[in-house]
Amino acid sequence: MTAKHDPELAEVQRLEASLCEMEAALNEHYRDIGKSLLEFAEKEDREINQLVDQIIETRRQLTALQGQVRCPACLAYNDPVSRYCSRCGAKLQ
Repeated sequence: MTAKHDPELAEVQRLEASLCEMEAALNEHYRDIGKSLLEFAEKEDREINQLVDQIIETRRQLTALQGQVRCPACLAYNDPVSRYCSRCGAKLQ
């Protein structure tokens, strides 16, 4: 190799090393974003599940107090005097 090519080779190696470092930094950013999103989703999932559980329990208490009947077909709530579901028309017990 001539002396002329040595600076080119050094520049290629420098650029390759720089590119490798930038790609590693980019991958680290993507990993951090993924981890943050996963943690956020897990936190939201816990809060949503807790809220859904509270809604179900409150609905159960309200239904019991109002004497409502739940349709066995579509699970809609109906007045205690209803013979058929107001949503799907199924016969209520």
